[in-house]
Amino acid sequence: MKPKQFSKRVMRDLYEVGPFRIIIFEDIHEPGALCSSLEYIYHVLDITHNDPPLKHLVDLICKRITPDTKLLETSSLDLLLNQVMEKATCELDKVEAKIAENIKRKVCELATFKYLKLDAFAPFLLDDNVCEFYLDGVGEPIYVDHEKWGRCVSTITPTLDDVESLITHVRLDSGFRLDKNKPSLKTEVKTRMFHLRVSIDSEPLVMKKYHLDVRKVKRKVFTLPVLVSNGTLSSEMAAYLYLCLIFKRNISIIGEPAAGKSTLLNSLDMLTPLHWRKIYVEDVIESADLSQYGMHQVKLKVEPFEECVRKSTKEMELVKMLHRSPDYIYFGEIQTDEHSRALFQALSAGLRGFHTFHANDPMAAIIRWHYYHKIPLTSISMIDLFVLIKRLQKGFLVVRRVAKIYETYISSFSNSIDSIEVFESFSWNLREDRHVRNFSSISETPVMKKIRDEYHIDEDSLETLFMLLQEVFEIIVKAEIFDVKSVIRIFNDFYTIFVHNIDKLTRMSVYDLKYSVKELLKGYV
Repeated sequence: MKPKQFSKRVMRDLYEVGPFRIIIFEDIHEPGALCSSLEYIYHVLDITHNDPPLKHLVDLICKRITPDTKLLETSSLDLLLNQVMEKATCELDKVEAKIAENIKRKVCELATFKYLKLDAFAPFLLDDNVCEFYLDGVGEPIYVDHEKWGRCVSTITPTLDDVESLITHVRLDSGFRLDKNKPSLKTEVKTRMFHLRVSIDSEPLVMKKYHLDVRKVKRKVFTLPVLVSNGTLSSEMAAYLYLCLIFKRNISIIGEPAAGKSTLLNSLDMLTPLHWRKIYVEDVIESADLSQYGMHQVKLKVEPFEECVRKSTKEMELVKMLHRSPDYIYFGEIQTDEHSRALFQALSAGLRGFHTFHANDPMAAIIRWHYYHKIPLTSISMIDLFVLIKRLQKGFLVVRRVAKIYETYISSFSNSIDSIEVFESFSWNLREDRHVRNFSSISETPVMKKIRDEYHIDEDSLETLFMLLQEVFEIIVKAEIFDVKSVIRIFNDFYTIFVHNIDKLTRMSVYDLKYSVKELLKGYV
């Protein structure tokens, strides 16, 4: 679509979210300028814009919703939204307004958010393109991290009443305090409309009354073939990560905030065999619910670090983990020295798993763990794999790329941080936007040597398995098999047929192996 001029702005995108219309603008200050800023404008219009009768109808519905003491006292925002929506629908039916059915739902949604005094935040709560939104202080505009357009400044500046209304709902939903003695709150808010990780800071910690950071936990789950298809990583990298996963390597996914670490973690989580018993330890549940597909998931939710008095912590729960017999552990985000102690205590006890961590490269992660979190180097060396993912602006759009895959090993037994060596097995060429591998044979890499030694696998079998996996990823990406159920079933069957019988692979011809792969995918392609 040809960009449309709007005053001194160029319209880049237009879409609808519930009762709102979202327009993405780019500011143009000089004639012929391509871009004046890396920030775009997130412009919001609701369905009553330039429609006074519809605005009157929404206001009327709000007034007619009968206050219910028990309803208003409920601590669950999900229940509150659902019940107010039902009341709004009943009142709209009584009015007998002559409007289309699709508009009726939008009227009821807008009336619900207005009644609960959440209408200033509703567009950001409902828009799945918004990864995270922020408010630096009262009187400031909300700005967002957009899935497609990156950092955007919105045209909404919430009032003090708007902010305090949101905080009240979050505080009641969580049961956590927020006052002068405890000026920070971090919690999870989950409703049928949205799933959030909310961080709030207040006075006296914040100069402008309140600060909000609201991370959207994605409802749409991306499978690994989707990430291969959109260029986040190559089929070769995907095959390599799958091998590391099923042979229970300890994987650390690192990168900056909003780089896509949790998305990649969840996409790997789907590829584990169905018979594995997995235990999840998170303060905010960002892992995908895969139990409906036959996976064994035990999910433990601990209080966030911001809580002064905590009934359960990651360290406490991971100490108990030895008696829970997990095949693999989803550690979630490692944030504090307590989390780090818990992680490495579990790994030292022989447990295996994966997690996310904020760092720009492996050495930065190792330095932070060793010098700031006081983790011994011998413990840190138990991390087999570092996967670095980056979020970049490519032209007008935001893209995410697995920039490098690193492997670690001990080169010498000393107390020096130099004793931990880092091997770069894969890298991303920025200029050509393609991924390249930095080894000739998969059996040469440090992690694959560990796998061969631990599982007594010969080089040819490992190479054959790697070749078959690449073929599987390439076929299902080409056939656009991206749904969660199919991907889980395909890789569970692959594990059963090929990995479980890896010792038989070298006895089969390449033709027979490829025929077996075609048979495996016969019902999907």
